[in-house]
Amino acid sequence: MSERLIPYQPMDLAEPAELVAAIRQRRGGQFINLDRMLLHSTPIAEGWNHFVGEIRNNLSLDPKLRELAMCGVAVLNGAEYEFFIMPLHLSRQGVLKSRSRHYVKLVSLVSQRIYSLQLKMMRQS
Repeated sequence: MSERLIPYQPMDLAEPAELVAAIRQRRGGQFINLDRMLLHSTPIAEGWNHFVGEIRNNLSLDPKLRELAMCGVAVLNGAEYEFFIMPLHLSRQGVLKSRSRHYVKLVSLVSQRIYSLQLKMMRQS
């Protein structure tokens, strides 16, 4: 992994108070590193928090399917950091009984393969 050019904001960041509180509430009280980086820009952090909050809370899709789709997107984008938080969401939705990242990777790789097959089938039709 390469060295970061911009350091993470501290875990105990208090300002901007309203945004910090909203992110902490959505995350269950604790920042993840993505939040700590986004908090260098209040408008970006606000937009991201709103966007992810809408997907997690208001998307009219079965929560299990939502989480599996997000795993697939993480794999396609090479977003390995997602595997640190995804097991929590998958276990909350009953997709995983264990919070092991290895299970999430397996599920994600299967999702990626399914996606590849879907693309192939669409191109052939």
